[in-house]
Amino acid sequence: MISTSKKTKIIVIINSIVVVGLIFFAVYLVYMVESKKGEGDVFVIEVIDGDTFKMNNGETIRLLCIDTPEQNEKGYEEATKFLESLILYKEVKLESGKTLNQTDKYGRTLSFVYVNNLGKDVFINKLMIEVGFSNIYEYGDVEGECKGMVG
Repeated sequence: MISTSKKTKIIVIINSIVVVGLIFFAVYLVYMVESKKGEGDVFVIEVIDGDTFKMNNGETIRLLCIDTPEQNEKGYEEATKFLESLILYKEVKLESGKTLNQTDKYGRTLSFVYVNNLGKDVFINKLMIEVGFSNIYEYGDVEGECKGMVG
């Protein structure tokens, strides 16, 4: 039979091993969470106007194939507010045109933009036209990529 003092020592040793294991596991979890920071959390931080916005990674995005009113033009505020309601502080999916320029003369990334709404991707460029806040703007579109924006 094992004496009470030996049982106590064994229990203390087992508890110590479990506690050390839990500490190592907690440190590992914290490390994994910290190492994943910055992955997948690129989102819209500012809507500049109805067809331009900024991401938290510093990138400025210009919606491809559309043109909304400029500041001091009729419809500017409405288009800007509508785009804000769709994408501000949300993750967006960016898609380059197949034959269109990747950037414009101001260094903005030109993209087709999608936002997830209840599990479904909403095509922002096309929606801006459908609701009347934008016109089609076919800059450099010799292959007809912008034609899919209507209908």
